[in-house]
Amino acid sequence: MARYRHGDAEVEARQLTRENGQLVWEWWKWADAKPHHDADHILDGLAICTRSGREKVDFGDWIVKDADGFYAVKPDVFAAEYQPVATSQQAGEAL
Repeated sequence: MARYRHGDAEVEARQLTRENGQLVWEWWKWADAKPHHDADHILDGLAICTRSGREKVDFGDWIVKDADGFYAVKPDVFAAEYQPVATSQQAGEAL
């Protein structure tokens, strides 16, 4: 998972897309995510365990993990409030 800075905290985050949402097993291992289906039984997102219970994550949303657990963030909020953290590999590439 990629790392981002939100305020003073560093978090892990991953954006749920239609393409990677099909890899439910990987999401389950990382965020205890379960498939979420609409009334016609079509996959329309994932459900994750948060501090306040199960929460639906729509395609396009970000799933964020901080010290307290997982939560969903809408894409516009994520873009405005989270900044990528350079990894040591990225820092080495910039030299």
